[in-house]
Amino acid sequence: MKYPVYCLVLLLLSASLAGCASDDEVIDETARIDIENLESELVMITSDIETLQSANSQLNSENDALQAYLDNIVLDLTQVKVNITLQVNSLNHEISQNTNAISELQSENADLATQLTQLDSDQTEMYAQLSSQIADNDQQIADHGEVIAESHDHIQGLLVTVSSIQSILDSHQDALNATDSRLDILEGGVDLSLLANTDGRLILTCADVHFADFSNHDLSESFFYGADVRYSDFSYSDLSYSNFSFNPYCHGNTQGSEDQYYLTKTILLGSNFSHADLSNTDMRAVIAENGDFSYADFSYSDISDSLEAIYDNSDYMLYTSFHGANLTGADFSYADLTGADLTDAILDNAIWYWTTCPDGTNTGPGGWCT
Repeated sequence: MKYPVYCLVLLLLSASLAGCASDDEVIDETARIDIENLESELVMITSDIETLQSANSQLNSENDALQAYLDNIVLDLTQVKVNITLQVNSLNHEISQNTNAISELQSENADLATQLTQLDSDQTEMYAQLSSQIADNDQQIADHGEVIAESHDHIQGLLVTVSSIQSILDSHQDALNATDSRLDILEGGVDLSLLANTDGRLILTCADVHFADFSNHDLSESFFYGADVRYSDFSYSDLSYSNFSFNPYCHGNTQGSEDQYYLTKTILLGSNFSHADLSNTDMRAVIAENGDFSYADFSYSDISDSLEAIYDNSDYMLYTSFHGANLTGADFSYADLTGADLTDAILDNAIWYWTTCPDGTNTGPGGWCT
């Protein structure tokens, strides 16, 4: 750390000057300027330390909030599993009852069929009655079979629900585990010096980090839920499989708020992502206006408006905006841009290959989005 060194230099210089100058002597101008510069730098260093401490406190608070959020999900998931278990047990009981009913009807039909074979040719009325009863039983068997099939489908749907909720839980647990590798915020940016030769994962949930330099780093699988990283530099960085999606909990419940548009979204306003690898990312509901995404790789990314139903009357809010962005040479192969705003964006030489356009159409192998 350079801070103790600066402090020591300042103290030594002050002591030295104090020892050399008598009451009648005047410190020369150069020494005075040196002292003032060191004092000024010490003030800046102290401010940086306070900023770092504040940032770490904020990150710890966010980590605690994420843990609390995860705990609530665990409780909800447990309750859902209990409810689903009860429903599955009830459905299995219903299946068992219908299966028994089918067995009884089939046994009855077998007896009726035996009786039919024993009737004389002149017992037509009895024959008709037995045949009608067999037909009625067959219909009941079919009805019970449909109930059993519906019950099985219902059970499968419930199991899929459990699996989906478990996936959400696993995703949040991954985000929580990854906080151990989060990076310190310092001097208005993020210190990436430790990532020079290693893989790193940014955890910037709800963070405000402006004008930071994230360029030329492997930051794959990072999390930017609701972060504001406007005017930052991500050029030539690997951000594949990262999540830039919105976070409605950064500023409390913002539903219906006039500021909902900005308070829930990840903000990349004016940032530099030129030549960045953004493949397989979740970029739904991102504000990327006036940013530089020239020659960025968006292949297989989700940039759609599929989050629009989360809030009532929010169909105009939860879409991604590239308004005025530079997308020259960007690769959108297999990307989904449904609902994205490309107004005034520069799309020269962009790559469109089986891309879903903002209007929902697909380019196929040779078309393009306008």
